Amino acid sequence: MITISDVAAKAGVSRATVSYVLNEKNTSVKISAPTRNRVLETASELGYRRNELARAMITGKSRMLGFWVMQSNREPVVRVLAGAMKEADENDYFIKMLGFDNDTLDSRTLERCIEWRLAGIIAFHAPEESMRHLLPQIKETGIPFVMVDSQHPPTDCLNIEADHASGMTAIVEHLVAQGHRRIAFLGGRNGNEDSISGAREKAYRNAMERVGLHRECQVEYGDWRAEFSQWESGTTAAATHRLLNATPRPTAIACASDHIAMIVMRLAAERGLQVPQQLSVTGFDDVTAATLYNPPLTTVAQPFEEIGRSAVRHLISPSSQQPSQVLPAHLVVRGSTLKPPSK
Repeated sequence: MITISDVAAKAGVSRATVSYVLNEKNTSVKISAPTRNRVLETASELGYRRNELARAMITGKSRMLGFWVMQSNREPVVRVLAGAMKEADENDYFIKMLGFDNDTLDSRTLERCIEWRLAGIIAFHAPEESMRHLLPQIKETGIPFVMVDSQHPPTDCLNIEADHASGMTAIVEHLVAQGHRRIAFLGGRNGNEDSISGAREKAYRNAMERVGLHRECQVEYGDWRAEFSQWESGTTAAATHRLLNATPRPTAIACASDHIAMIVMRLAAERGLQVPQQLSVTGFDDVTAATLYNPPLTTVAQPFEEIGRSAVRHLISPSSQQPSQVLPAHLVVRGSTLKPPSK
C-alpha cells in the first residue's frame, strides 16, 4: 500500500507538505503551485489512496454518517435513504445503517456510532421515549444529529419532515371540489396526535371545519404498520368495514397512508363497490404501487429524496439550528377519486 512517505520520497518534499496538499488542510504554510502540482501528480502516478481509517484515528471523526432506522424494508425509508446516499456520495461521505425495531433503541446503538467515529447521525422515526433518554448522551459525544419525521422532536434538535398538514388539506379540498360532503378519515392506531397519522388526522379535521363540514367528520383507526398480506384481517380491515357499514355511508375515505388506502380499495371491491364510481379513496405518501394499482391512487407525494438529501446537508454543513424544516408535499390526482354518486 502506497503511503504519504512514499509520495514524499518520490516528490522530494516532506511528509508534512504531502499531508497539507492531499488533505487540503487549512494552514498558514504557503505551498507553491509547482510543488502542489508535483505532489498531486506523484500521488496519482503511484496510485496513492487516502487511508480514511487512519485519518479518523487522528481527527477523531470519519467521513461516515449513521442512519438509524426501523422497518428498513418500507418504501419511504428506502427512498429517504436513497436521497441521503446520493447527497453523501456527492460530498465524499458514506452511510452506515444501524437498525432497530419498533421499541428498542439503547445506549449500545450510540456506542457503535462512537466506535465508528461517525461524522453525524440521522434518526428516522426514532421512538420518542428512547430519544428522550439518549439525546443527552448524544450531545455529550458532540456528534451532529438530525431527526426525520419525528412529530415531537426535542426543541434543540433539528427535525426534517414533509408538510403533512398542507397535504391532507389539499386532499379534503380536492374531494369537496368534486362535490363530496361525507368524507371519512382512516388513520393509524390510537389516533395519537404526536404520530404522523395523528398530524394528518388533525389536518383533516381542521380542513373539514374550514369548509363547514365539521359535523360530517367520521374517523376510524387501523394499524399504521400492518403487513399488506394481512389486508383481509386486523384492525385496518375492521375499521374499513365499520365505515362501509355506516348509514349513510361515506362517499369518500381519506386515508393516512397509501398502504391503508389500498386495503380500503380491496375490501370495497370484495363488497362489489366500484372505486371511484361509488366510493372515492385517497392515500398519502405516493409509493410506487400507487401508480400501478387499479384504479391508480389519488394521493399526496412526499419529497422523500429531498428529505434524505437535506438531512445529510445539515450534518455536513451545520447552519443555525431550526426546530423544524418542513418540505412541501403536493397532491397527485389519479383515478381513485370522482364526483360522488347521485344516489
